[in-house]
Amino acid sequence: MRPLPLRALPVALLSALGCGDDDPPPADFAGEYTLAITNGASTCPLDTWTEGTSSTGVPLTIAQDGDSVTVTVGGAGAVGLGLLIGAATLEGTVDGDTMTLTRPGTRAFSAGSCAFTIDARAAADLDGDALTGEIVYRPNANDSPDCAGLASCKATQRFNGTRPPR
Repeated sequence: MRPLPLRALPVALLSALGCGDDDPPPADFAGEYTLAITNGASTCPLDTWTEGTSSTGVPLTIAQDGDSVTVTVGGAGAVGLGLLIGAATLEGTVDGDTMTLTRPGTRAFSAGSCAFTIDARAAADLDGDALTGEIVYRPNANDSPDCAGLASCKATQRFNGTRPPR
């Protein structure tokens, strides 16, 4: 057998080592979950926000197509999201066992000449059938001086829940 020429060595090594994407495939988040949600700290002037308030039995449905997900919150959680951001669905992607979601707010708020909506961003991890994560709410305001107090504020919620075993 004739030895490989030196210039072919890198190609042979890459082929032997597997030259490709080493990222793990997206975990299967799809299903019906039941969550517990707890309000965390808020630096935003939200009249109805109380740190430590919690809800249990919140239904959550995740539809998944590859690494794309759509999350729909039901029950009291849907009402709360509707009042805060204007919708009860978030969309995003899965990377390994982590899901990242966003939803631009559509419900309009105002304070003086400040007009704003509230955007939601969530991250969740899946361990078997257990889902844990956090939602962060941030105002998206106009350039009015009355919006100065909203520029860097945020409100958070922690959640955890499970889906029936598969």
